[in-house]
Amino acid sequence: MSSSIFKLPFTHGIESEVQIVNLKGRWIDGEKMISIMGKIVHDVADGLKTILKDPQDELVKRISEKVSNIRVSPVERRGETLIISYALPDGKKIDVELLGRDPHIGTITWILEIATPPCDNLEELAWWLHMLFKLSHDSLPAGVKLIMTGLNPLMEYQQGLSFGDHHHIGIPDPKLRLTVYNLIRVFIPHLIALSANSPFVNGRPTDAVMLKDGKLQAPGCVRSVRLQLNVRQLGPDDPQHYIPHLKSLDEDFFEKTIGRTPARMCDMYPFTRYGTVEARFFDCQISVIRKVSLAALLQAIALKAKKLLESREEIPEIDSETLIKNRRSAIRWGLTGPFFKPKDFESFVKKHPDFARMYFFDHKSGGKEPVKRLVDAVKNMFFYLREELEELGLLKSEYLNPLLISVYGDVAGKVVAPMTTADYQLEKFFELGEDIESLSRELQIIADQSCNNIWSDPLSGTPNLQEFIMVPVSLEVALETPVVFEGQPVTCRVFVENKGDETLRDLVLRCIVTNQSGEEVLEEEFALDLLEPGEKRVGEVGFEAEAGISQYTLSAELVVSSEIVATEKLAIPVYRVSCKSDLIAQVDGVIVTGETEIPFIVAVENTTPQDMYLTLKVSVVDKDQKRELDYMTSDVKPWGVYLKPIRARDQVLLVAMSEETAKLDWAKAVLEGQTEGSWIEIEPLVLKPWLYSSWISPRCAIRAQLIDSSGRVISEGWSRDFRVFFQGAMVSVETGRIPKTTYNIGETLETTIMVDANELLSPMPVNIIVKTKSTTSESERKILDMSVKPGVTTSIPVKWTIPSDVLGEGKDEDIMYLSVEIFYDGELINLVETPTRFKVVRGPGVSLKIISMPDAATPESSLTGKVAIRGLSSALVPCDLVIEKVTQKGAERAAVVPLNEPIIDSVVDIPPLVVPIGSDKITVKTFLTRDGKKLAEDSLNVNVVQLREAISVFLHEIPETMTPGSLHDAIIQLENKLNMQIAFDFTYTETADNTIVLQETIPVKIETKDKVLIKVPVKAPLFAIDKECRLKFEIKKGEEVGWVNERRIKIEAVRPAIRVAYISTPPLSEYIQTEKELEFKLSPSVQSFADYTLPVRAVFAIFEKKTKKVVMRKTAELTLTKGKIERITYEPLTWKVPKHNEAESYYLGVIFFEKVKGELKEIPNKIVQNSLITVTFMPKSGS
Repeated sequence: MSSSIFKLPFTHGIESEVQIVNLKGRWIDGEKMISIMGKIVHDVADGLKTILKDPQDELVKRISEKVSNIRVSPVERRGETLIISYALPDGKKIDVELLGRDPHIGTITWILEIATPPCDNLEELAWWLHMLFKLSHDSLPAGVKLIMTGLNPLMEYQQGLSFGDHHHIGIPDPKLRLTVYNLIRVFIPHLIALSANSPFVNGRPTDAVMLKDGKLQAPGCVRSVRLQLNVRQLGPDDPQHYIPHLKSLDEDFFEKTIGRTPARMCDMYPFTRYGTVEARFFDCQISVIRKVSLAALLQAIALKAKKLLESREEIPEIDSETLIKNRRSAIRWGLTGPFFKPKDFESFVKKHPDFARMYFFDHKSGGKEPVKRLVDAVKNMFFYLREELEELGLLKSEYLNPLLISVYGDVAGKVVAPMTTADYQLEKFFELGEDIESLSRELQIIADQSCNNIWSDPLSGTPNLQEFIMVPVSLEVALETPVVFEGQPVTCRVFVENKGDETLRDLVLRCIVTNQSGEEVLEEEFALDLLEPGEKRVGEVGFEAEAGISQYTLSAELVVSSEIVATEKLAIPVYRVSCKSDLIAQVDGVIVTGETEIPFIVAVENTTPQDMYLTLKVSVVDKDQKRELDYMTSDVKPWGVYLKPIRARDQVLLVAMSEETAKLDWAKAVLEGQTEGSWIEIEPLVLKPWLYSSWISPRCAIRAQLIDSSGRVISEGWSRDFRVFFQGAMVSVETGRIPKTTYNIGETLETTIMVDANELLSPMPVNIIVKTKSTTSESERKILDMSVKPGVTTSIPVKWTIPSDVLGEGKDEDIMYLSVEIFYDGELINLVETPTRFKVVRGPGVSLKIISMPDAATPESSLTGKVAIRGLSSALVPCDLVIEKVTQKGAERAAVVPLNEPIIDSVVDIPPLVVPIGSDKITVKTFLTRDGKKLAEDSLNVNVVQLREAISVFLHEIPETMTPGSLHDAIIQLENKLNMQIAFDFTYTETADNTIVLQETIPVKIETKDKVLIKVPVKAPLFAIDKECRLKFEIKKGEEVGWVNERRIKIEAVRPAIRVAYISTPPLSEYIQTEKELEFKLSPSVQSFADYTLPVRAVFAIFEKKTKKVVMRKTAELTLTKGKIERITYEPLTWKVPKHNEAESYYLGVIFFEKVKGELKEIPNKIVQNSLITVTFMPKSGS
């Protein structure tokens, strides 16, 4: 969360009613629900204490200073409730009930009510709401979820059982509270249209849903079924009894009008004991950020009301009949509903022309056309509140984005406005095949993401506000891949577009990535010198999603000339497939005397938006010895089909009941208590007594692992620990690694097995039998049979040449594994099966793959790569590996590599392949050939791109003006966009007054997808004062010019760059009296203030002022260093001045020439201090 302050004009609190459901989206048993509520309250209290005790940023620190006495206490009608003492802005402390069950529902406890303290800034309000939701979500037991909608989509409506968001705006002044109430009342239909979020009841929408040309078509579907059905706690839906326009805060009049006691059960109530206006008509919003967005909008309306009161402007009364018509339209159709005018429309317009123009006439038509739809009325409302939204800093902030996207859509065109979250739910329902349980699952995942990341909302993006405000520049953030998994690289693209008519200069784009805990993961800054009208730039930000992090947030901020002009946030959910395992009963220890079944439960949940093909492996693991005692995998079980695939947003519950526990009622009760919804019954794991002697009691646990199609373990869950007490003889077996994954008929499989019979307390040997077994049939084959004596440890080599009849008739391949059986006295005492499977194929099974080669290259560069060879059996050698380069001119053989030995898995280097000029594509082909027949082949296309396409160039820190003699380092950022190293020459040239000042060529090499920075010195020569220096940057490779850019710098003098001193004995002065001939010893000296070493030619001269006759001239070659004083001559110059009978003046001066590349360029005197002085000799009076 940001620590900047969005100060609110009034305090604001939110009460949010949230539903708690099982995985199927249905209500949970009442007794269990009471237990869950208690757990949530206590867990949230503990979590809040921990967070506020050690605040990690300034915002949380400010909050912690206001909070004291966090406790859980019983409250009448609510039960255990989380309460805090909270300091108001005036210093007064109040008790706030943050969390508990809804007190207005007497018997049903599915409503969790989350309430914030009254906050005076938006960041604090957002922090409280999000933190309470996150802590509540994190405390939920397995199989329990939150949903944020106005009604439970699957359940029948029960009177009073609905879910809303109530907003309290704190206004102590009664007159102001009255004004705020009246202005909000005017916009109730608009606000309902924006917030409708309950389109389902009893498992279905109220009418048919369809999509036409990608757009929702559901005219008969009610968008807020909650507001339509819950008529006793909201409304009233009756023009005669609707909440009235008030002339004064008359509670009796209000209660009499609406005809209810208590009068609070209505759309809005201005008489709360807290001195607040309570708005109650909002459905529970689908995300936390939408709740905060509505709070921000209400604050803008309240601020507008305050201004109207201060200026004594009247808020016109919209009659209740018109409000009810538009309220019903908003409930039924949301933003797409019609907008109705009052019966006395003409008289209203005459009486209130300005307000009527805003309320009833479309502002896009200049107030000429009437508003026809609610979405246009909402746009008018935003236009009416524009000044207040800007004043509060909300218009360009991310806090208002969800509402603006619903009304105006997003710049990327992903959200077609108008679209409420009710519309979103209806579209999803149609996309999910009208499966209401799948929709409920979708809502659970949206709630999960919102609880983890406050900025997460299903309608996300950058609002398209061109219609609303002039947007000179747009900022858009998008994910390159729609689904991000744990451990994968994440690439985000940031789009900056100049939508104005003028060139933008000095742009800086800052991007910060934070994780769900607010910790900064990455910060990057991009500088753009200018952005032309209509120009669009794209930047990339990349990082890796770490395991255990469920959400990231990318915050982008665009600064133009030191002013923040656009901000954008992107919520990045990180998906994972999770599995949890546990024992069914509270087991402390298991005694294994025979084959003993271990009952367990495994829950697999796919939260991703795509189907996943998975293998589940469940093991009993000895945690002390770190070894498996028994395991099973879903691939060889009938129930494995439930994981191939496990559908997107679905879950599978697997229950293994032992034969004994399945008979017990208590076991079934425990199972019911631990799970919600149906399950699939599977066989239990089995422990056998021969693994350990009786005094061995390892600490064990059930481990569940999910393995993806590549063999990677993507999720792991452990049960609680328990002890296993084994009885029987101890003989252990370990199998060696099977070196290959695929074998051809005729190849030899070689491995070893280690047998440890040291603890075998018997004189009789054990018999070791090794078999190969098929995973697709019951066929098996004995490949080894031998005996091992007691008291020894031995390694047994296993060697099996695969016979041609191992594959059944008609089969070309099979998946197999090794089994080791140990028999003692004819009884099986141990069985070990290798977890590694290997494939046996009838065909050659050899494969080639070109790897480590880029997908694009520049002309004249050299391509390198490798060829991966797998499965080249002895039956296929000798053979040749052929490598070819194919262009438009034809195929060119690059190499032929003889292969004389079998290859299991190895690589061969591809020799450098030169990319020819003039080609737009190269195909690299490789194939294995034997006796003229191709055994395997592979090819790869490499696009040929020009140098300018391969490199991105950013110029940083090039000034528009410099002072003579100054130095400046310009920074050039070069980025390689290719998957290969690029080499080229970077040349920069500086000229002034047609003279080359600096010129250098730098050879550059940039590794794959890397960046380099080049520091270029820019020198402002002294001779170029009041002129321009021209900088030219070029990237070249041979004769190809990849990029050219020129910049101009104005050289402007602000101070002298050289100072001359005329040191003399005797000293010189402006006037000197003489009565005889004088002799001066002159040592003219010079001091440079230029930043760089300055080679100059200095010409010193003395000449008569009247006749311009040169008396003395001296030329010197000097090298001036900044600050150091240099003499023009090593020896003093002797100047004899004859006696004068009248005043005589002389000029003493120095002219400097800067040496540049062999040329002499005169340095203007205006930047040389004391370049010319005058000395006048005057005869003494009377002499």
